[in-house]
Amino acid sequence: MQDMELFSSVHMPGRFVFRVDEWIQPGGCLDINFVIDKKLEIWPRYANMLGGQEVNITGPCFDNNFWFHCKWGDNLDAPITIGEVEVFNNTPNMVHARCVQPMIYYTGILNLSISLDGGKTYDWKAEYTIGKKKN
Repeated sequence: MQDMELFSSVHMPGRFVFRVDEWIQPGGCLDINFVIDKKLEIWPRYANMLGGQEVNITGPCFDNNFWFHCKWGDNLDAPITIGEVEVFNNTPNMVHARCVQPMIYYTGILNLSISLDGGKTYDWKAEYTIGKKKN
C-alpha cells in the first residue's frame, strides 16, 4: 500500500490500533443432513450456577427456525430452555443463535445440547462448565 503513513485508524497519521483481546468464535452453518460429528461452537463455555448467562451458539444451519430447545445436561430431568435465533429485519440468521442458561444446581462439566426438531433429538452438543473456569 502506498502512502500508508498518511492513513490511520486512530486519527494520527501512520498509526493503527487493532483490538486483539477478544476471542473470535468460529462460525458456520453445517447442513444437518450431511454432518456426522454434530459439535456446537459456544461462547462463553463456562458460567456460574445462578443462571442468566447468554450463550452464543453456532454449528447447524438454523433454517426457518426462530426457536429451538436447549438442554443443560444429559439427565432425564435436565433443565430445558427455549433458545432463539438472531433475527435481523424479520430474517433469521442461519448461523448464529443463543440460549440463556437457567439456574443449575451442579458444578462441573455438562453437555449443552440443542434440538431442532421440537425436543425429539438432541444431537448437537458442546461441553459447558458450571462453576470454576476450565483451563
